[in-house]
Amino acid sequence: MPKASPLRCVRRLPLVSGAIGLCLVALPVCFVSSAQPQNQEKLKPLRVTTRLVTVHAVVKDAQGNPVKDLPCEAFSILDEGKPQRMAFCSAVENSWLPVEPGARDPDTYTNLLQGSGATPNITILLLDALNSSWISQNYGLRRVRTFLRQIRPEDHMGIYVLRDDLQVVHDFTRDNSGLVEAMRRYDAAHSHHSAKLAAQDAEDPDTTGDPVLDRFLTGKDFGYRTTIWASYPPDVLTTVALETISRQLMNAPGRKTLIWVTDFVWQMGPFLHNSLGDFQAWWNNLPYAPQSSRRGPNMERLIRLMNDADIAVYVVDAAGLTGYLNVAVTGPMMELASRTGGRAFFNRNDLETGIRRAAEDSNHVYSLAFAPEHNRWNGEWRKLQVNVNRPGIQVLARGGYFALPDVTPANDTDRSEIFRQVATSPVPATGLPMSVHLSATHDAEETTMTARVHMDLLRMLNRQENGHWTGTFDVVVLQVDGRHILSMTPRGVHADVKPEQYPEVSKHGWELPLQFKLDPGATTLTVLLYDDLADTVGSVRIPLARYATPPPR
Repeated sequence: MPKASPLRCVRRLPLVSGAIGLCLVALPVCFVSSAQPQNQEKLKPLRVTTRLVTVHAVVKDAQGNPVKDLPCEAFSILDEGKPQRMAFCSAVENSWLPVEPGARDPDTYTNLLQGSGATPNITILLLDALNSSWISQNYGLRRVRTFLRQIRPEDHMGIYVLRDDLQVVHDFTRDNSGLVEAMRRYDAAHSHHSAKLAAQDAEDPDTTGDPVLDRFLTGKDFGYRTTIWASYPPDVLTTVALETISRQLMNAPGRKTLIWVTDFVWQMGPFLHNSLGDFQAWWNNLPYAPQSSRRGPNMERLIRLMNDADIAVYVVDAAGLTGYLNVAVTGPMMELASRTGGRAFFNRNDLETGIRRAAEDSNHVYSLAFAPEHNRWNGEWRKLQVNVNRPGIQVLARGGYFALPDVTPANDTDRSEIFRQVATSPVPATGLPMSVHLSATHDAEETTMTARVHMDLLRMLNRQENGHWTGTFDVVVLQVDGRHILSMTPRGVHADVKPEQYPEVSKHGWELPLQFKLDPGATTLTVLLYDDLADTVGSVRIPLARYATPPPR
């Protein structure tokens, strides 16, 4: 007899009607049911009685060098002035140890971070062309080029540009050797002092060899946004971009650094208020907020994502040295950096120094955690203070946290918006690790795709009764043409893992087979998992060009 499957598909109302029909193949590993799981109302949610707040601390001496020899007893944490008992303390030496990639099936795609042999020091450099003036954009780009001339080939850094959408110029999973070569070619092509260097690239003088880097280094991706409140207001676009980055970094361990080169940060209002309610009142009183977005962006979701991803924001003023301090800008910059554990750099003509310091801060980090006893999880801001009992020490840690309540399951509208954001994102979401093996069969009329989705099922199990672990989540297949979703079909999946199945599922995960028809206009396939009880997403993006036509015979 075939082994019983712990998965059952539960029909939910479709969020968006689409051309594809998603069905689960009737194999032993899964069976389809249009009914809700039996006795679902009797399943009891697990009650989390202990909440841990994690704080990553960067400790420097008077000369700015990292202090690496501190015992856990040297640290103390205050929550609203009250000493806390640490539940966890560890020193982490962050580095990126490349691992030679093994042979992998070219039809297998994953959102797992590749090539990491240790806790990586992940740095994302975000150049803001959406909220910065044209002059600031050009000055900031010049200083970024200066910084890129100093990087090492073995380092890892992601470079993103924010306009009306988020563009990935260089992914952090790649080493910087391509950036080093790109800067060499750029300087050769634009040098007025070295005819020899320029001659080396005479055949192709204006290219770095990478068209995306070309546009970035020459400033072609920058420019002032003239269509105010175009498709979405800038604060919503900014929030979506930060959500996208947070989802990409969700499954990476340790402290992550986001260097935000901008000259306007009013969108981060909730980080500067003492509760989400205060932010909502502030937003509703804005005279220029469009009626279509009077509620503002979903800042609770953004704050939760950034906290869960352990992101420290370093704000670098793209305007550089101005000769005066604009308190309306520098105040929010400093507050945002302090609250997330980063720094603010402004009113200086060496922005590349601030960028370099931000990238180096996470090389050595102390990871601390404590279980708050206040029992006031109402969304209010709670001030944190990390102290070290050694003189002449500078501690860089987030200045507090929002005591957010449990996640409220998303409604159909919010779930649909999350799916849309993830499907059109240029980077994968890593909150739920997954891989997809894709194959295609062709006939005269259409192409049928088979996707085998392998997942860490235990991450979606959130209820327990009579030894059974259960959970309900969404598996979604989306076919996309550019930034347009041609079809989106979510299906609910109910997982019921019996005691005898648990060891096998724990060790090997679980595989779910899907079949669907390929839309002739689709260029990208996104397969995602979504656990709305935890508001956690995993996704894999797959280019469809190689599957659109049958292979030659």
